[in-house]
Amino acid sequence: MTIRPTQQVHLSRSLFNLMNEHLNRILPFMLGFILLPSASFAQESVLPQVPQGDSGTTKKAPLRNDLYNIRPQLDGSLHIAPIRGGGFVAHRPEFRVIHSEERWIPTRQRIEVPSYPLPAWNFGKDELRKDVYRLGEEIVLTEPESSGDGNAIIWKFSHAKLDLTATITLPEGECPRIDYEAILHVAGNFTFAYTGGPAFDLDDVTELWQPLVWDGRRLPDSSFLIPDDHCSIPGCLVESNGTTGVIADPWQFAYEMPHDRNRKFGVTLRSRDGLLQPTVFAPFPGTNSDFQPGQKFEFAVHLVHQPASLTETFEHVARDICGFRDQRENTICNLNTTLENMASFALSKWASFDHANKSSYYPDAKATVKNVSCLHPLGIALVTDEPRFFTEQAVPIMEYLLSREKFLLAISEEGFSHSQSPTMNLNGPAMPVSELAALHRISGRQTPVFRSEVERLYGVDRMLNMTWVTPGATWQRSLWMYRTTGEKKWLNDAANKADQYIAKRIETHPADFAEAGNGTFFEYMTPWWKDLYELYLDTGEPRHLKAAHAGARRYAQFVWFYPAVPDGEITVNSSGRAPRRGRPDEDGLFEVVEETVPNWQVSDQGLLCEGNGTAARLGILIATHAPFFLRIAEDTGDDFLRDIARSAIIGRYANFPGYHLNTRFSTAQEKPSFPLHDYLHLKPTTSIHFNHILPHTNLIIDYLYSRCHDLSDGQIEFPAEYAEGYAYLQGRIYGAEPGSFYDHKNVRPWMPPGLVKISDVDVNFVSARSEDGFYIALMNSCDRELQNVEVQLSADRFVELPELTKAKVWMANKAFGEGVQVRNGRFQISLNPKGITAVHIPGLRARVQFQDKFGRASDFALVNKGESTIAGCKVEASVLTFGPELRWVYAWLRSDQGKPNVDGLKLTLTLNDGTVVEQTDDSFPYEFHVELPQSAKQAKFALTPLVK
Repeated sequence: MTIRPTQQVHLSRSLFNLMNEHLNRILPFMLGFILLPSASFAQESVLPQVPQGDSGTTKKAPLRNDLYNIRPQLDGSLHIAPIRGGGFVAHRPEFRVIHSEERWIPTRQRIEVPSYPLPAWNFGKDELRKDVYRLGEEIVLTEPESSGDGNAIIWKFSHAKLDLTATITLPEGECPRIDYEAILHVAGNFTFAYTGGPAFDLDDVTELWQPLVWDGRRLPDSSFLIPDDHCSIPGCLVESNGTTGVIADPWQFAYEMPHDRNRKFGVTLRSRDGLLQPTVFAPFPGTNSDFQPGQKFEFAVHLVHQPASLTETFEHVARDICGFRDQRENTICNLNTTLENMASFALSKWASFDHANKSSYYPDAKATVKNVSCLHPLGIALVTDEPRFFTEQAVPIMEYLLSREKFLLAISEEGFSHSQSPTMNLNGPAMPVSELAALHRISGRQTPVFRSEVERLYGVDRMLNMTWVTPGATWQRSLWMYRTTGEKKWLNDAANKADQYIAKRIETHPADFAEAGNGTFFEYMTPWWKDLYELYLDTGEPRHLKAAHAGARRYAQFVWFYPAVPDGEITVNSSGRAPRRGRPDEDGLFEVVEETVPNWQVSDQGLLCEGNGTAARLGILIATHAPFFLRIAEDTGDDFLRDIARSAIIGRYANFPGYHLNTRFSTAQEKPSFPLHDYLHLKPTTSIHFNHILPHTNLIIDYLYSRCHDLSDGQIEFPAEYAEGYAYLQGRIYGAEPGSFYDHKNVRPWMPPGLVKISDVDVNFVSARSEDGFYIALMNSCDRELQNVEVQLSADRFVELPELTKAKVWMANKAFGEGVQVRNGRFQISLNPKGITAVHIPGLRARVQFQDKFGRASDFALVNKGESTIAGCKVEASVLTFGPELRWVYAWLRSDQGKPNVDGLKLTLTLNDGTVVEQTDDSFPYEFHVELPQSAKQAKFALTPLVK
């Protein structure tokens, strides 16, 4: 293999091993003659060294701190080695400067594979350039005048058009740092980059990373720049015998939200000659890049080299360079109040649920409505004990999804004028097989249609959202078959197929974007790590957990860690209005008062961008990765995932906040009143997707119970079902089955609104009930100890609150002393920093509104369910059963050709006691819902067309 100058220390493993073997043979004979180098430079000891004779250059003193050692060489290069071993990398004194006398005009050029809006520059006559090295004259600076004093190494470069001075330092506790200053002698547009770092052939690379989607071995096709507002970390990484990167120093900038009008720099992974070389160009071409003679430009980068994997080094950059840490805490209210506010909002007029069409109004496409899952409102109904979520949302959404062909339905021909591919077909179910399996189990296996559809659809390719095809007979489908049937063969099939998937997709880094298909969300750029975690819950196999963990770590690379968050405070909302999305200099319509808050409060660290197709500085607030990160963190001990999860949820909002943050820092979307306005009032600030409200509300429940599971070391555990949906609408659904609370069994989640008042907003809780009393686990969201926190239970939620009783207490998961006295539902507790204190109050009987209606119901049959048709369309009818009081008949006319050729339908349902129920529907889609009395055992039904 030819070793390029920039690669001279990155020998192949085989060559290095051969040389190391030779060294080991002769080492005993050398011990008496030479002083061995430290272990940190083991590779350096076997590589050719520049002679230290009279070369006309004085060798500089090395730099060293607790992390790195920098050894200057006589040729001007630097050998940088981490103290903890792994060899060194050579950095040469080289900068590249791109100069253009013409003004750079930034635009963007969407590439197709993958779909991504890359920056480009307009050169007239319809010519767009996206390769940074093609933007102008390339000036290569090498062979500087070099000096050093033991504290720094200084390179001074001179050129007719500029002088550039680079200072290399090694601050204590930090990576090597290059601060450079350029003084321009001529006018024009300039961008500068340090390019002396190591460069690699793809054949020698294990894994790479260029924000936001070039990972694994997916090679960028040219030297395009990713701007800082697209950077999860401010640089690129390459793993090859350790991981190397060049990272823009995030602390050199004022604290503000990055966006496309204030770009500071761009990062690229492809070198001028096509090798993989992490590089940072600044300023970003076309943004503050126009200079006059005598002007100065300053910038700083960090040089990273770790004897670690890319994902470990990514965490190192996030934490040690970008300063990411778990520092958030509740602000306006605790998460339970947020849950109550969101649940109330979901049932209000502001949520725009279209009851006539059994679905959410969908503003992204006119004349359409959209649903994704009925599991979210079903779980909310169960946990909050609120029947309206079942009757007003879970049931109609369930019926919608059973009958419609896709999530998005056109309610008139105008709905087809958009690009999101709706349908008018009633050719359902528009449910993932996982959802049918979950409904089968939640309903107590009493509704045959759920199982029959799981089995029918097992091997069927399906298109539920836009034009995205979900293939049949996958390992996930086998898992859902197992959860439906309980037959072990399906779990074995899922495990075997998943093992093949893991070998292909987890253990082998991707080299192309084939798996992304036409999806635009980052969910489709990473392995199916959430599904793998669900598989692990059933198999218990460590390899499945390991695979889910690996996928989650890759997913974490989409999370924002730049900009760095300084200590101190920031004043926001100075204009009196929320910012306008995408327009940093303009305001929206939502009024909000100026206030000064901690810097971390407005940071988007922990959130992530939406996807490759819409790549921009967006902080997606429906952070459904957080509960999964918590559970995987608990199972693997991964604090990075845990810290990300808390950062995504804690202290973010007090009500439904809309979809994302962007443009500039604000607290507008944190306010309880934010969503209590019409759509057009909120649209200038954030995109509003009404079908997100229920998944987002469920996210709070999912997070609370996942965090409780994490803090209790799994001793507080409640079963859950998987709501697949798509993209950021996934989650886990609670309440259908009882769980355990330390040594207490058969405990059911129960968190109705107004249940508990807590004196400190930093305390979140989960609560549950059983025949043996009431349970509450209180969780401290901050890193301070909280003493004498007062907890008051609502008398309205219990049959009786005794004047005085004693409760059992667990603090940090250990039984605590004699417990605590509870007087009229009031008691005091203390919590450790980010800790848990749990309480069991025996004898309290809950006033239950809805949960107890769930359960087994008597059998019921439609005696003439068959193959009847109307206007060539099949008549469908099913009995849906979730308990004695929760049974009904749902009937509709199946159609795969849009609106059936009828003017309306009439339903006649004759019960076994002779009762006749008649309904008519003269508007499309034609469908019927008939509640069944508990005494009903069977019925005959008939659908007949209406004649106008």
